[in-house]
Amino acid sequence: MSRLVIVSAGMIVCAGAGRISAQAVIPEADRYIKLGTRIPEVAPGEGGDLRIVAEPQWCRDASHVLEVRALSNTGFMPVVRLPAGPGNCEWLFERMPVSRYEALIVASGDERIVATSGITVLSRGATMLMLAASAAAEIEGRITSQQALPSPLRLKFSLPDGKSWTSPVAPDGSYHVKIVGVGERNLLSIWAEGDEPRESEPTSVFNHFLVGHTTISRGLLRLDLNDVKLPPVVVHVEVSPVAEAGYAEEAQTVIDNQRGPGFKLLRGIHGQFLATYGEHTINIWTNDRQHVLATTVVNVNPADTDIRVVLTATPR
Repeated sequence: MSRLVIVSAGMIVCAGAGRISAQAVIPEADRYIKLGTRIPEVAPGEGGDLRIVAEPQWCRDASHVLEVRALSNTGFMPVVRLPAGPGNCEWLFERMPVSRYEALIVASGDERIVATSGITVLSRGATMLMLAASAAAEIEGRITSQQALPSPLRLKFSLPDGKSWTSPVAPDGSYHVKIVGVGERNLLSIWAEGDEPRESEPTSVFNHFLVGHTTISRGLLRLDLNDVKLPPVVVHVEVSPVAEAGYAEEAQTVIDNQRGPGFKLLRGIHGQFLATYGEHTINIWTNDRQHVLATTVVNVNPADTDIRVVLTATPR
């Protein structure tokens, strides 16, 4: 393998909190390790060699980047960045400094992590093999309750950095979700929320309920959520687009005095919330909470499974 171009400049250490998730995209001009470069080799006998092997699917073209990071107690620093392909998905980096390392394959555009090795400790004179495998976890299981579960229902799986994935819940309570960009151990929060299977894209959510936490790693995990207590009815709320509204005019949803998502009046909004039996008040306010643009009261009773409400907002 031909040597990579060596650059010299001050090193920039990034915060370690983003190690297992896609880092913010940094302009190439601001990087110390630019695409196609590595840190300088250390003197003979002072370091070791890293041999990295990844799955062939990531090296078919230049759509992915190999990034090797040196890790410390205070953060990480990229030490190698180069296009992953086209090639055979194998690399050898000689005379690397003694350190802890991690190898990542990231998407070229948004730097989403698609594959990762574990953490490898490189000692003086050693040659260490790092295998970058798919950075995905799959969770499957069943959600059950002593009462009838609301339907349609979906589960939301969220990481502490804000990334989230959803999975519809089947009539028998089963679910399956694939989560990408995970490392060795990741804390995951699990929420239940109403769903809208009629729409191709996830609709807005006006409330949701925490049903569990778990720690996940790459691979398949079986997770059953038992004896979950949720409000029994899904209320679908649609606010029709207001054609005469200005582009910047925004509104706010308020359900039973609880603030919900905002939206542009030109686009309207379609969402849902989980409701207990009884009356629920839905208000659409101006964004400054000075005027009510639409209001209705929904009466939820035991005969209901899901209710649909359409409101027409009148702009001020």
